[in-house]
Amino acid sequence: MTEKKRAGSRIRLLLLVLLLAIFAFVGVCQIYEAMSERDTASRVVLGMDSVQGEFSGGSLVGNPAPMGEYIAIVSGGTFMTVNSDGENVTDDVFSLSDPIIKESGDFAAVGDYGGTKVHLYENGKLVTEIEAEGEIITLATNSSGCFAAATEQRGYDAVITVYRKNGEAIYRYTISDKSFVDMAVSENNRYLLITAANAEAGDAGSTLTLAQINKSDSVKVYNIRSNVYFAVHFNKNGTFVCLGSTGIDIYRTDGVKTASITYEGRKLTAADVSKDNMITLAFAASDSSGVVEIYGKAGKLRGTAEFDESVENVCVNGNYIAVAHGETVDIIKANGKIKTTLDASSTVKYAAPFKNGNAALVFAGGSTEILKG
Repeated sequence: MTEKKRAGSRIRLLLLVLLLAIFAFVGVCQIYEAMSERDTASRVVLGMDSVQGEFSGGSLVGNPAPMGEYIAIVSGGTFMTVNSDGENVTDDVFSLSDPIIKESGDFAAVGDYGGTKVHLYENGKLVTEIEAEGEIITLATNSSGCFAAATEQRGYDAVITVYRKNGEAIYRYTISDKSFVDMAVSENNRYLLITAANAEAGDAGSTLTLAQINKSDSVKVYNIRSNVYFAVHFNKNGTFVCLGSTGIDIYRTDGVKTASITYEGRKLTAADVSKDNMITLAFAASDSSGVVEIYGKAGKLRGTAEFDESVENVCVNGNYIAVAHGETVDIIKANGKIKTTLDASSTVKYAAPFKNGNAALVFAGGSTEILKG
């Protein structure tokens, strides 16, 4: 090979190396840019500037409420419904100081404790606004948009009014001489379930009242001994779940108990019984670790999960559960297997998963954020 040919070959080789280096550099830049975009998108800080209408950062007031593809929250004192990108889809803006948000399916009933206005939302859009009959104690709704407002009125422990989705009042029930705790409306809009603490029912017992909405004179009352029910929920199959001080009880509408889940002396640290297909309970262990147990609506154990720290909060959305422990949120499946692990900047107080199980709305360190896996 002549010297001229050798020189040409060396030049071509140098050009090839240079081109490969350029391609590699561009590739690295693109990868770095994509990683930077993912890092930026993995954390969205939420809040609402009431003047600008833009997110700025704010603290969470009350628990987040999953409703289908969205999560309803009060951040920075302002009610909003956000998607997993942190975008507010609520078409009106109003402030709440002591919020009550009760969700079911795509619906959420929203009001202030001690206030008088109730807003009903469907997928973040305002459906109905009503003036309650008195100062609001709590709210309830079902997945068809039928909702109820428990209010305080002189001479009664609580007055409960049930409304259609359009705001029409269809039923009214008064409670006296008992301590009202919680309520639920059945999925078929036929029953109103009320639980109240009742010392006469035994050692810290409860009174369950089951009223048939379409029959004003059809009311059944059951006295429950040695278990105070803190929360109640109707399943779509007509049974209802009662979260109590000593365990979970599941009943039919004829008053027959179909299943019980006892705590067996363990300390309950968190629970969510508000969804149709899951009962989620978190217990503290003696070494400060935590265990989560997931049951089906019939009370059968579906899965368990163990964590190094105590579990502070559990929240169900669709097929996934957000478990807050320490500075971590694990999104787990019904069998207890982890789908997504999210690291927060400080100790997590509340966390709610989005329906796809890849992201969660998290309250940690005084700010509300969306974390993505």
